[in-house]
Amino acid sequence: MRNLFARVLVALSVLSLVNFQQVAITADDLPANDNWFGGIGPAVVPLTSTSSGETTRAFWGCINDYCPSATGYEVGPITPFFIESSTTGERRLGWCTQPGIVAVADPLPYNVVTNLDGRLQYLLWKYDYDYQQANGISAVDGAAIQALVWAWRTTHGSDVFDGIDPLNWNNLAVDTYVAGNGGLTAGRVGFTGETADNGHNGSLWMEDEDLLAANQATYDLAVEATANAGPWALNTANYDGVTLTGANGAISGVTLTFNAGGTVVTNGSGYAAWPDGATTVTLEAPGTAYETQPAASQNIMISVSGSTINGTRAAAPTTTTTTTTTTTTTTQPPEEPALTGDDEPGYTG
Repeated sequence: MRNLFARVLVALSVLSLVNFQQVAITADDLPANDNWFGGIGPAVVPLTSTSSGETTRAFWGCINDYCPSATGYEVGPITPFFIESSTTGERRLGWCTQPGIVAVADPLPYNVVTNLDGRLQYLLWKYDYDYQQANGISAVDGAAIQALVWAWRTTHGSDVFDGIDPLNWNNLAVDTYVAGNGGLTAGRVGFTGETADNGHNGSLWMEDEDLLAANQATYDLAVEATANAGPWALNTANYDGVTLTGANGAISGVTLTFNAGGTVVTNGSGYAAWPDGATTVTLEAPGTAYETQPAASQNIMISVSGSTINGTRAAAPTTTTTTTTTTTTTTQPPEEPALTGDDEPGYTG
């Protein structure tokens, strides 16, 4: 699915104690010596205003008490953007992981991220460049995913969500927008911005409905990412079926491809039965994460690479047949002695 380059085979040598047998992962990793240009335009479907007369717009606003602008209190763009390999031209999506610092379009080296939150590993893999090209990512969803990057990439972005949990944002109303320097300590929660309701009608103003939708999308995507957090593992120890799990339990709704019998989708328990005649299974899963970490400009998280998990069916259980022989002994009662003439009843002589 993903147009990626180097493939590194990582064999999982898993002890039988945990019952993950005959499974291997092929990771779609980036080449070791490459640089990426950042900030090549927003990677979302722009908003369409219903009342301002403008046809399209990016998502401009603030989240909690953070505003992505030079001053820190004026509205700014909250969106993913395209990034591009300087050697191959491959494109991926980029996400800001270091708020408050300017981004540059210079080619930047990247590092493998080994401590990425499993929820982001899933989210930035699922909603990647290929997904964006095939389905589009709305400005609202793009802002919501960027918010979660700031919430869960704690090394650099915890100040944006300091003490605020996006899993508490279900049906979150739009908070009061505070303009100017006072917005730095206003105690806002959720997305806010310049709207018609608070007296703004310039080129950067937002619709309240879009801010409300972004709050809800942040919650919905947080729930999805929590349920599907990586890393994923496939248990093939059961001859009858396989079970897919992640960091937080069963992974449902994932399509598994078998070498016979077609595809099967994992159920609510992460389980899928082996089709008749199938001996191997394959699925796509979240893989390696990368981040540019320049000293003088913004850190950028690159879309998480995919990986392919391959499993082989366990051996059929052996059947042991036990034959039991039962011997029955019947005891006959003793025979009565034969009667003689003297023994006949009523005999007289």
